[in-house]
Amino acid sequence: MTKRNTVVAGLLLALGITLASPVQATQPGKARLRGWLGFTTLPLGDFNGQIRSERNAFMADTLTDEATWDPMGGAPSLGLELEVQLTPVLSAGIGFSSHRSSVRQEAFRILSIDLETGEPAEFEDFDQELKVSAWDVVGTLGLWVPSAPGLHFGAQLGLVRGTLTREFVHVASAFSIPAEFTEFVDGRWTGTGIVLGAFTGYDQPISSQLSLTSRIGYRYRKIGSPDGIVRTLTLDENEGTSYEWEPGPSRLWRVGAPGAPLDVEGDPMSLDLGGFHFKVGLSMALGGGE
Repeated sequence: MTKRNTVVAGLLLALGITLASPVQATQPGKARLRGWLGFTTLPLGDFNGQIRSERNAFMADTLTDEATWDPMGGAPSLGLELEVQLTPVLSAGIGFSSHRSSVRQEAFRILSIDLETGEPAEFEDFDQELKVSAWDVVGTLGLWVPSAPGLHFGAQLGLVRGTLTREFVHVASAFSIPAEFTEFVDGRWTGTGIVLGAFTGYDQPISSQLSLTSRIGYRYRKIGSPDGIVRTLTLDENEGTSYEWEPGPSRLWRVGAPGAPLDVEGDPMSLDLGGFHFKVGLSMALGGGE
Protein backbone atom coordinates (compact mmCIF):
# COMPACT_ATOMS: atom_id res chain seq x y z
CA MET A 1 0.00 0.00 0.00
CA THR A 2 1.40 3.41 -0.94
CA LYS A 3 1.88 6.26 1.52
CA ARG A 4 -1.05 8.19 0.01
CA ASN A 5 -3.34 5.13 0.17
CA THR A 6 -2.40 4.58 3.81
CA VAL A 7 -3.48 8.10 4.72
CA VAL A 8 -6.74 7.77 2.77
CA ALA A 9 -7.51 4.53 4.60
CA GLY A 10 -6.88 6.28 7.91
CA LEU A 11 -9.29 9.08 6.99
CA LEU A 12 -11.97 6.56 6.04
CA LEU A 13 -11.49 4.82 9.39
CA ALA A 14 -11.89 8.16 11.12
CA LEU A 15 -15.16 8.77 9.31
CA GLY A 16 -16.41 5.29 10.24
CA ILE A 17 -15.77 5.84 13.93
CA THR A 18 -17.36 9.28 13.62
CA LEU A 19 -20.63 7.69 12.50
CA ALA A 20 -20.52 5.05 15.22
CA SER A 21 -19.56 7.14 18.28
CA PRO A 22 -21.40 9.70 20.40
CA VAL A 23 -20.40 13.34 20.15
CA GLN A 24 -19.03 15.39 23.02
CA ALA A 25 -19.51 19.18 23.12
CA THR A 26 -16.54 21.48 23.51
CA GLN A 27 -15.97 23.02 26.96
CA PRO A 28 -14.28 26.39 27.59
CA GLY A 29 -10.98 25.98 29.40
CA LYS A 30 -10.51 22.41 28.21
CA ALA A 31 -7.00 21.53 27.01
CA ARG A 32 -6.16 18.85 24.42
CA LEU A 33 -2.93 17.29 23.22
CA ARG A 34 -3.02 15.90 19.69
CA GLY A 35 -0.63 13.53 17.96
CA TRP A 36 -0.74 13.33 14.16
CA LEU A 37 0.32 10.96 11.40
CA GLY A 38 -0.29 12.17 7.88
CA PHE A 39 0.89 12.96 4.39
CA THR A 40 1.88 16.28 2.85
CA THR A 41 2.27 17.17 -0.80
CA LEU A 42 5.43 19.04 -1.79
CA PRO A 43 5.28 21.12 -4.99
CA LEU A 44 8.99 22.09 -4.82
CA GLY A 45 8.24 24.19 -7.90
CA ASP A 46 11.66 25.48 -8.99
CA PHE A 47 13.54 22.33 -8.04
CA ASN A 48 11.08 19.91 -9.60
CA GLY A 49 10.96 22.14 -12.67
CA GLN A 50 14.73 21.87 -12.96
CA ILE A 51 14.61 18.10 -12.52
CA ARG A 52 12.06 17.81 -15.34
CA SER A 53 14.23 20.03 -17.53
CA GLU A 54 17.23 17.76 -16.91
CA ARG A 55 15.14 14.67 -17.62
CA ASN A 56 13.94 16.14 -20.92
CA ALA A 57 17.53 16.90 -21.86
CA PHE A 58 18.56 13.31 -21.15
CA MET A 59 15.63 11.84 -23.07
CA ALA A 60 16.25 14.12 -26.06
CA ASP A 61 19.89 12.98 -26.28
CA THR A 62 20.13 9.97 -28.59
CA LEU A 63 23.24 8.81 -26.69
CA THR A 64 21.24 8.28 -23.48
CA ASP A 65 20.86 4.55 -22.87
CA GLU A 66 18.70 4.78 -19.76
CA ALA A 67 17.48 7.48 -17.40
CA THR A 68 15.43 7.50 -14.21
CA TRP A 69 15.27 11.17 -13.37
CA ASP A 70 11.94 11.69 -11.62
CA PRO A 71 10.82 14.76 -9.62
CA MET A 72 10.37 14.62 -5.88
CA GLY A 73 6.95 13.76 -4.48
CA GLY A 74 5.14 14.16 -1.18
CA ALA A 75 6.18 12.85 2.21
CA PRO A 76 4.72 11.29 5.37
CA SER A 77 4.60 13.70 8.30
CA LEU A 78 4.42 13.63 12.08
CA GLY A 79 3.01 16.32 14.33
CA LEU A 80 1.98 17.43 17.82
CA GLU A 81 -0.45 20.14 18.86
CA LEU A 82 -1.49 21.60 22.21
CA GLU A 83 -4.84 23.38 22.13
CA VAL A 84 -7.02 25.20 24.66
CA GLN A 85 -10.74 25.84 24.18
CA LEU A 86 -11.30 29.55 24.82
CA THR A 87 -15.06 29.59 24.27
CA PRO A 88 -17.52 27.03 22.89
CA VAL A 89 -16.72 28.48 19.47
CA LEU A 90 -13.05 29.57 19.59
CA SER A 91 -9.86 27.67 20.42
CA ALA A 92 -6.16 28.52 20.24
CA GLY A 93 -3.12 26.29 20.09
CA ILE A 94 0.47 25.78 19.09
CA GLY A 95 1.67 22.94 16.88
CA PHE A 96 4.82 21.30 15.59
CA SER A 97 5.22 19.07 12.52
CA SER A 98 8.08 17.55 10.55
CA HIS A 99 8.65 15.49 7.41
CA ARG A 100 11.38 14.10 5.15
CA SER A 101 11.39 13.23 1.47
CA SER A 102 14.02 11.92 -0.95
CA VAL A 103 14.47 10.76 -4.53
CA ARG A 104 17.23 8.79 -6.26
CA GLN A 105 18.03 9.63 -9.91
CA GLU A 106 20.27 7.81 -12.39
CA ALA A 107 21.21 8.27 -16.04
CA PHE A 108 23.67 6.48 -18.31
CA ARG A 109 24.91 7.87 -21.61
CA ILE A 110 26.88 5.71 -24.10
CA LEU A 111 29.34 7.70 -26.19
CA SER A 112 30.78 4.79 -28.18
CA ILE A 113 30.67 0.97 -28.37
CA ASP A 114 33.58 -1.45 -28.45
CA LEU A 115 33.12 -3.23 -31.79
CA GLU A 116 34.82 -6.40 -30.56
CA THR A 117 32.91 -6.92 -27.29
CA GLY A 118 29.75 -4.90 -27.95
CA GLU A 119 30.17 -3.24 -24.55
CA PRO A 120 30.31 0.54 -23.97
CA ALA A 121 33.81 1.83 -24.67
CA GLU A 122 33.08 5.45 -23.71
CA PHE A 123 30.29 6.55 -21.40
CA GLU A 124 29.01 9.03 -18.86
CA ASP A 125 27.23 7.95 -15.70
CA PHE A 126 25.13 10.31 -13.56
CA ASP A 127 23.88 9.44 -10.08
CA GLN A 128 22.07 11.87 -7.82
CA GLU A 129 20.15 11.77 -4.55
CA LEU A 130 18.08 14.72 -3.34
CA LYS A 131 16.72 14.96 0.20
CA VAL A 132 14.34 17.54 1.64
CA SER A 133 13.53 17.82 5.32
CA ALA A 134 11.46 20.44 7.11
CA TRP A 135 9.88 21.27 10.44
CA ASP A 136 7.52 24.06 11.36
CA VAL A 137 6.01 25.69 14.43
CA VAL A 138 2.62 27.34 14.02
CA GLY A 139 0.01 29.07 16.09
CA THR A 140 -3.55 27.92 15.40
CA LEU A 141 -6.89 29.66 15.81
CA GLY A 142 -9.87 27.29 15.59
CA LEU A 143 -13.53 27.99 14.89
CA TRP A 144 -15.93 25.27 16.10
CA VAL A 145 -19.43 24.76 14.74
CA PRO A 146 -22.00 24.54 17.59
CA SER A 147 -24.61 22.89 15.38
CA ALA A 148 -22.15 20.15 14.34
CA PRO A 149 -20.07 19.24 17.44
CA GLY A 150 -16.57 18.12 16.53
CA LEU A 151 -16.50 19.94 13.19
CA HIS A 152 -14.07 22.84 13.14
CA PHE A 153 -12.13 25.13 10.85
CA GLY A 154 -8.90 26.92 11.48
CA ALA A 155 -6.11 29.22 10.37
CA GLN A 156 -2.38 28.91 11.04
CA LEU A 157 0.54 31.31 11.19
CA GLY A 158 4.14 30.38 11.94
CA LEU A 159 7.63 29.61 10.68
CA VAL A 160 9.12 26.73 8.68
CA ARG A 161 12.75 25.62 8.57
CA GLY A 162 13.72 23.60 5.51
CA THR A 163 16.89 21.86 4.33
CA LEU A 164 17.81 20.53 0.90
CA THR A 165 20.80 18.22 0.39
CA ARG A 166 22.22 17.05 -2.91
CA GLU A 167 24.70 14.22 -3.47
CA PHE A 168 25.80 14.08 -7.10
CA VAL A 169 28.29 11.74 -8.78
CA HIS A 170 29.37 12.19 -12.39
CA VAL A 171 31.70 9.63 -13.99
CA ALA A 172 33.08 10.31 -17.46
CA SER A 173 35.16 7.77 -19.38
CA ALA A 174 35.79 9.14 -22.87
CA PHE A 175 39.32 8.88 -24.25
CA SER A 176 38.39 10.55 -27.55
CA ILE A 177 37.38 13.90 -25.98
CA PRO A 178 39.54 13.42 -23.77
CA ALA A 179 37.57 13.22 -20.52
CA GLU A 180 38.46 10.77 -17.80
CA PHE A 181 37.22 11.94 -14.42
CA THR A 182 34.98 11.24 -11.47
CA GLU A 183 33.25 14.17 -9.80
CA PHE A 184 31.62 14.09 -6.35
CA VAL A 185 29.38 16.96 -5.27
CA ASP A 186 27.90 17.40 -1.81
CA GLY A 187 25.58 20.38 -1.30
CA ARG A 188 23.45 21.46 1.63
CA TRP A 189 21.16 24.51 1.74
CA THR A 190 18.91 25.70 4.56
CA GLY A 191 16.46 28.55 5.01
CA THR A 192 13.49 29.85 6.96
CA GLY A 193 10.11 30.98 5.68
CA ILE A 194 6.62 31.96 6.78
CA VAL A 195 3.75 29.49 7.18
CA LEU A 196 0.18 30.50 6.33
CA GLY A 197 -2.42 27.76 6.51
CA ALA A 198 -6.12 26.95 6.54
CA PHE A 199 -7.81 23.65 7.38
CA THR A 200 -10.99 21.82 8.29
CA GLY A 201 -11.11 18.99 10.79
CA TYR A 202 -13.26 16.74 12.90
CA ASP A 203 -12.87 15.45 16.47
CA GLN A 204 -14.89 12.42 17.56
CA PRO A 205 -14.72 11.08 21.14
CA ILE A 206 -13.98 7.40 21.59
CA SER A 207 -13.74 7.57 25.39
CA SER A 208 -13.99 10.15 28.16
CA GLN A 209 -10.35 11.16 27.60
CA LEU A 210 -9.55 10.22 24.01
CA SER A 211 -10.86 11.42 20.67
CA LEU A 212 -10.10 10.46 17.12
CA THR A 213 -9.11 13.54 15.16
CA SER A 214 -8.68 14.13 11.44
CA ARG A 215 -7.74 17.17 9.42
CA ILE A 216 -7.29 18.28 5.82
CA GLY A 217 -5.88 21.62 4.76
CA TYR A 218 -3.43 23.68 2.77
CA ARG A 219 -0.27 25.51 3.85
CA TYR A 220 1.79 28.16 2.12
CA ARG A 221 5.43 27.53 3.05
CA LYS A 222 8.11 29.00 0.80
CA ILE A 223 11.78 29.73 1.49
CA GLY A 224 12.79 32.46 -0.95
CA SER A 225 16.50 31.71 -1.29
CA PRO A 226 18.01 28.95 0.87
CA ASP A 227 21.66 29.48 1.69
CA GLY A 228 24.41 26.92 2.22
CA ILE A 229 27.56 25.41 0.82
CA VAL A 230 28.59 23.04 -1.96
CA ARG A 231 31.74 20.91 -1.96
CA THR A 232 33.19 19.38 -5.10
CA LEU A 233 35.87 16.68 -5.28
CA THR A 234 37.20 15.88 -8.76
CA LEU A 235 39.45 12.92 -9.56
CA ASP A 236 40.78 13.71 -13.04
CA GLU A 237 43.03 11.28 -14.92
CA ASN A 238 44.77 14.20 -16.67
CA GLU A 239 44.57 17.10 -14.22
CA GLY A 240 44.87 15.21 -10.96
CA THR A 241 42.77 15.65 -7.83
CA SER A 242 41.05 18.92 -6.96
CA TYR A 243 38.76 20.01 -4.14
CA GLU A 244 36.56 23.10 -4.17
CA TRP A 245 33.95 24.51 -1.87
CA GLU A 246 31.72 27.53 -2.25
CA PRO A 247 29.21 29.06 0.17
CA GLY A 248 25.86 30.48 -0.86
CA PRO A 249 24.09 30.30 -4.24
CA SER A 250 27.20 30.36 -6.41
CA ARG A 251 26.78 27.94 -9.33
CA LEU A 252 24.27 26.83 -11.90
CA TRP A 253 22.12 23.85 -11.03
CA ARG A 254 22.38 21.69 -14.12
CA VAL A 255 23.92 18.41 -15.22
CA GLY A 256 27.60 18.97 -15.95
CA ALA A 257 27.83 21.99 -13.64
CA PRO A 258 26.35 20.91 -10.31
CA GLY A 259 26.27 23.31 -7.41
CA ALA A 260 24.07 25.61 -5.39
CA PRO A 261 20.44 26.24 -6.24
CA LEU A 262 20.50 28.74 -9.07
CA ASP A 263 18.46 28.21 -12.20
CA VAL A 264 19.90 28.21 -15.72
CA GLU A 265 19.55 32.01 -15.84
CA GLY A 266 21.52 32.45 -12.63
CA ASP A 267 18.54 33.38 -10.43
CA PRO A 268 18.12 31.82 -6.96
CA MET A 269 15.56 29.04 -6.79
CA SER A 270 12.99 29.06 -3.99
CA LEU A 271 12.26 26.03 -1.85
CA ASP A 272 8.48 25.55 -2.00
CA LEU A 273 7.40 23.34 0.92
CA GLY A 274 3.72 24.23 0.77
CA GLY A 275 0.86 22.07 -0.39
CA PHE A 276 -2.07 20.07 0.90
CA HIS A 277 -1.84 17.95 4.03
CA PHE A 278 -4.01 15.07 5.24
CA LYS A 279 -3.63 13.65 8.72
CA VAL A 280 -5.29 11.53 11.38
CA GLY A 281 -4.43 11.09 15.01
CA LEU A 282 -5.48 10.92 18.64
CA SER A 283 -6.52 13.80 20.89
CA MET A 284 -6.11 13.43 24.65
CA ALA A 285 -7.91 15.63 27.17
CA LEU A 286 -5.56 17.20 29.73
CA GLY A 287 -8.17 18.63 32.07
CA GLY A 288 -9.78 21.99 32.46
CA GLY A 289 -13.30 22.97 31.67
CA GLU A 290 -16.33 22.11 33.75
